Amino acid sequence: MLDMKGLKLFIVIMLCFTVIVQSSAKVVWRADFEGRESRHAIPNGRVNDPAHWNRNVENPATIWDITSYRQDWPATRRKGNGLIQLAEGCTTSGNTPIPESPRFRDGTIELEMSWNDDDSVGVTFRTSGDRGYLVVFGYNETIALMLHDLRRGCAEPGLCLSEPRADGKHCDEPAWPPGGEWIEMVLLADVGFEVDGKKAGHRGGVDNRGILPQDHKHPLYGRIQAIGRQIDIWYMPMDKKFDRGKLGKPMISVRDSKYLSGQVGIWHESWSNGIIDNLTITDAKGFAVDSQGKLATEWGAIKASK
Repeated sequence: MLDMKGLKLFIVIMLCFTVIVQSSAKVVWRADFEGRESRHAIPNGRVNDPAHWNRNVENPATIWDITSYRQDWPATRRKGNGLIQLAEGCTTSGNTPIPESPRFRDGTIELEMSWNDDDSVGVTFRTSGDRGYLVVFGYNETIALMLHDLRRGCAEPGLCLSEPRADGKHCDEPAWPPGGEWIEMVLLADVGFEVDGKKAGHRGGVDNRGILPQDHKHPLYGRIQAIGRQIDIWYMPMDKKFDRGKLGKPMISVRDSKYLSGQVGIWHESWSNGIIDNLTITDAKGFAVDSQGKLATEWGAIKASK
């Protein structure tokens, strides 16, 4: 048997090995929207082509195109291109399976988003037909982060979450109106969500929806990590405090095993002029979420046990 000293050494070695393995996760799909010749596109440059996205749309009213930050949004002082959704109105809402989507089982999906509208965008994953998960990244209209089960009938093409379905039920937050449908939901105000010093609304009876900036100057980051039954979701501004390696605790952390494998897609509800960028999918190893912090914490605990 290992003595205490040997056990501590073994734990440190295994922690280091875990961080090294996780940090070497393989990217299996990536779109940076910098053209078909981009060397960063995986598996090939076609994932950057909006024509391939538009061939996959669930709702023909959804329109994807490429936008240049420098030419189309010069006030942002951002560089490069992004994928923009041009259509307006709830009737344009729907899902778009990503071109050449890998069969996603376990891994990490991350993306950057920015708004010129008040409505929501989302990521579908482990989907097949009308089954799978939807993560809704809400903003000024639906100011919440939600994990939906598509089998419950939410995110139907041509409907916003706030609109009643054929059965009269809603898929929005309980505050407006009551009777929402989701697996897990957190109001952005309850987690102190703010962009450029402006706090997301609807807390303590105060409804200040519409306060977050919609000028594409402030990209937001979303990450979904799904390993077996465990699903963790992060959503935050990419401001000066943002550190991809130290995200802290996920806003949503649940165990749900109804869907274990399927496609990945981008969903939107009337997300006019919304932009996504740097959409990336890794393999089952995922990213080392806050690996530096975890290693330091475990090492401190080991030393304290002497």
